[in-house]
Amino acid sequence: MNRKYLLLFFFTLLNACNVLPKELNPFDPKTDQNLFLNLLLLSNEFSCSQTPKEPVGSLNEVIIDCNQGIATEFISDITKNNQTTFKNFDADILAENKILFRFDPLILDAKYTLNLDGLVSINGEKLQQSKYHFVVDNEIPILTFEDYAPLSDYSVFSKKYWEFVSNEDLENIVLPSLEGTLASAFYLRNIQVVNKRTFRVFFETTFLNNNPGYLTISFPGLSDTAGNLVNQTTTIQVIGLIDGPSIQYGRSQFYPILTQSEEVVLIYGGSDSIEVLKNGSNLFKLTANNLPHLGDGESSVLLNDGSILVTGGFIYPAPLSLNQTYLYYPDSESFLPANSMLRGRSQHTTTRLLDGRVLVAGGTNSLIWPPSPDGSIFMMDNSAELYDPNDNTFYLSNSSMMARRSFHCSVLLDDGKVMLIGGTTGNYAPLDTTEFYDPVTDSFEWGPSLPVPLAALHCFKLSDGNVIMYAAQISNLNNSIFKFDVSKNQIFTIANSSIKREWAVAAELTDGGILFHGGGYKLGTHEASRLIEKLDYGRSNSLLSLGSDRNSISRHGVVKFSNGTLMFLGGFSNGILHHGTQYYGSISNAP
Repeated sequence: MNRKYLLLFFFTLLNACNVLPKELNPFDPKTDQNLFLNLLLLSNEFSCSQTPKEPVGSLNEVIIDCNQGIATEFISDITKNNQTTFKNFDADILAENKILFRFDPLILDAKYTLNLDGLVSINGEKLQQSKYHFVVDNEIPILTFEDYAPLSDYSVFSKKYWEFVSNEDLENIVLPSLEGTLASAFYLRNIQVVNKRTFRVFFETTFLNNNPGYLTISFPGLSDTAGNLVNQTTTIQVIGLIDGPSIQYGRSQFYPILTQSEEVVLIYGGSDSIEVLKNGSNLFKLTANNLPHLGDGESSVLLNDGSILVTGGFIYPAPLSLNQTYLYYPDSESFLPANSMLRGRSQHTTTRLLDGRVLVAGGTNSLIWPPSPDGSIFMMDNSAELYDPNDNTFYLSNSSMMARRSFHCSVLLDDGKVMLIGGTTGNYAPLDTTEFYDPVTDSFEWGPSLPVPLAALHCFKLSDGNVIMYAAQISNLNNSIFKFDVSKNQIFTIANSSIKREWAVAAELTDGGILFHGGGYKLGTHEASRLIEKLDYGRSNSLLSLGSDRNSISRHGVVKFSNGTLMFLGGFSNGILHHGTQYYGSISNAP
């Protein structure tokens, strides 16, 4: 006899001895009789499957298809059991063995469990499996890497953590995997889960140089609550220093000229020669050698017609500065004498005015030996003269400068005035004063005071019209960076470098930051630093690390091309004239 029918026979005998109340369902799982029945019957014969299978997309109904007829008396109990999991949960019988469940998901993207505890077949059999799992997933998980650009510089790593934000709740947040040319420079420390959608990856770096490269970040196993993997990766392409062509003669404490056709002209700087890097070339060409000797302290400026005016200088041990001037014409590669200045000058400034004339201001006039009673060994000049390229003539300004200055810096402001900043008076004591020259009235007036005295410094105008001052050599060991705010007519300290950046160079980057390269003598030593820093100008005004150069360089020069690429040239490295050049921002490695 079939085992199932044999068991039913014994169950009938049992009920004959223990008659159930008429109102009770003989298949109610709560009755003692049915408990006994469930032990006897083969419960694995009653099973159901769900439609559709997991995982699924947007979903608000599930069909349960069973292999036996369903006892419909318990559908209302199933509905009650699932009300806390779903909104607006109800059920319809589609056939004697199919149930349609409708609902509104509480969360759009989640794993859900349909609870069918208590469901029995028309034969009183319990379900073999009473929990049915499915996924409601209406969104694709997208991970956003905050505060970075696909093409970045090394400052993207300055915060020492990355912050990621998801558009939905995440699970299985673990340390990412790293690939790329920069991957070996990272040590991942830990992950801070801010909330289910935001987390931070903390790291340390060991960059040995500032070469360009790339880093690809991915999160294997990272998923949303619906179980869908976040399969995207983030690649950061990092710009850095690229070796450029070597210069033929070492040069220091000089100002390279970038012509209108973007040729780089190196003239003097301790070498009586001129060499030029043509636009598109990768080789410096020597265009003039054995120039008239100027010693040091000369000044060069680009004129409106593309020629370069070279003025002054000082030849040791001669006591007087030079008044000779020269014109260099890059197109014809000719170097010709020009009319002389009215005063001998070295360590002066030359500034091209809006009308094309040049203001030649201050400087050292002569050497005093033995020193004067106040300790001065240089006679400084408070005169200024103007060079008119139309008639190749110098003439004195009708006004004297407000102070004698040498080793100062100057910059042309947007309003056409020239700002003269800091300097010394002759005994290496730095000045804390500034002044303005107005070419309309041919007169000087005091400007705002510096926070500290500065001399042998650099300055340049930013794209917003303000002026940055930095890298003072004579500055009472000050390592600050200053800004002249044109609108407020005040000078502020806006940042402090971790090193003293004597004879450093700086330039404005295309993202508005300011890069500081080399020059910084470590406090208490005479060693130039390899550290490259970026001033987060106009935002946090903090200094961010851009890694390190391969060389320690100071007293070098920088030019900025029209596409934003910087080029560092020459200077001293470890006490030896440096013949190398480097580009920053022109070439990047990409995967």
